[in-house]
Amino acid sequence: MKKRSGYIKKSWGHEVVLLENKDFKVKWLHINPGKSIHLQRHEKKDEMIRVTSGGGIILIANEINERLIYKVLSKDSTHNIHPGDTHKIWANMDHDLHIIEISNNIPDTDVIHLEKFAEDLNKK
Repeated sequence: MKKRSGYIKKSWGHEVVLLENKDFKVKWLHINPGKSIHLQRHEKKDEMIRVTSGGGIILIANEINERLIYKVLSKDSTHNIHPGDTHKIWANMDHDLHIIEISNNIPDTDVIHLEKFAEDLNKK
C-alpha cells in the first residue's frame, strides 16, 4: 500500500489523500461553511462517504432509476455514490463539513464537473 499525504486546495476548502494503492483511494475532504463541491458525475468511480464532523446536504441524482435524493448530512452518516450518479455536497453555513471518502482508484480525469462545464460555455 502506498501512503500519500498532500494538501490540495479547492475553491470549496481542501482535500488530503490519506491512503492510495492500485485498487482504492482514501481522502479526507474539508468543506468550508456555506460552500459546496461542484455538481459532478463519474463514469467509473464508486464512492462511499462518511461524515466525521459538521453537517450539510447531499444531492444524488441517479439516471438508472430516475431518482433525485436530497439527504441531510450529520456526524457518522454514510452514503454511497455509484458510477453515473450526479452529486453535489453542501456544508452548513455555520460549520465546516469533514468527510472521509473511500473509492476505487480511478484517475481524476473520470470526473465531469457539470457546473464548471456550464460556466465555461457561458464565457465563450
